[in-house]
Amino acid sequence: MQIGAEVIVVGLVGATIVTGSVLGARGPRISQREQRAFRAINGLPDWLYHLLWAPMQLGNLVVGTSVGLAVAWWLDDPGLAVAVVAAMALKLVAEKWLRRRMHEHLRVRQRPGSSEPGAILRGDDVPSSGVSFPS
Repeated sequence: MQIGAEVIVVGLVGATIVTGSVLGARGPRISQREQRAFRAINGLPDWLYHLLWAPMQLGNLVVGTSVGLAVAWWLDDPGLAVAVVAAMALKLVAEKWLRRRMHEHLRVRQRPGSSEPGAILRGDDVPSSGVSFPS
């Protein structure tokens, strides 16, 4: 199976976004840029909550894997489907390994309900305090 340039570009963009997110959230202090981004997203209309609730509950692992498998099906590419499932499994193993070894070194970031003044908490099951990142 040959990897196309599009796959490499998507992978690099994804890795860049993840790296930026981790670097931006690596300490307990919340930067001004992050506060502005949070307020912009948190201020979106309430009807979006109902639309996005199910994907949020499933998490990025299920949603990402499902989207990857749908793309593989659409492209009729069984090799891509295998790669998506392998990437999901690798993610789980790597995350478990990293969490076990890095836990004592990670600083805790609090949830927006306690770290962001005026945060809108939608839903009855949204905790207002506790650990937010890494989650």
